[in-house]
Amino acid sequence: MSETTQRSIAPLAMIVLGCVWLASERAYLPHVDDLFMITWAKTVAEGGPLPVHALKRFLATPDFFAYSPRLHILALAAQFKTFGASVESVLGFRAVTFALAALAVAVAAIHKRLSIVALLFPAALCLTMLHTGLRYEGTALALLLGGFALLWTDEPRSGRHDAPKRIVAKS
Repeated sequence: MSETTQRSIAPLAMIVLGCVWLASERAYLPHVDDLFMITWAKTVAEGGPLPVHALKRFLATPDFFAYSPRLHILALAAQFKTFGASVESVLGFRAVTFALAALAVAVAAIHKRLSIVALLFPAALCLTMLHTGLRYEGTALALLLGGFALLWTDEPRSGRHDAPKRIVAKS
């Protein structure tokens, strides 16, 4: 077994265990304020229009708005359209966003020979995802870390493939 394979087994095992835990009903269930995102995504999955994505919070602070990016609602709607709208589907969505974010960092860290980062980041992210996995932070983090992983390489700028890679990463 090569050294790179040995370094990648533990982080990948941590990611798989994190996915299983976050997708299980033993993990924390979605929070009450996640319900407006679930309702929006369910409406879109059923073929309805994408609702207005700003919601005034029903609390004492009158100037506070909860805002959810459309990409997150569309991703959650795709999950519902594929697997149905259920608690299991919501927990699965949280596990998928965790897996994408953790895998992006783990692959980049293994590439940079930072085994401790590749091992500890998925564990720390798994604990964080217990509280933010359904909110748009999960989708945003997966996209952000995926973009960073594309840019985080040792390779010198080759010129030909560098510009499209940077554009995709920054997008």
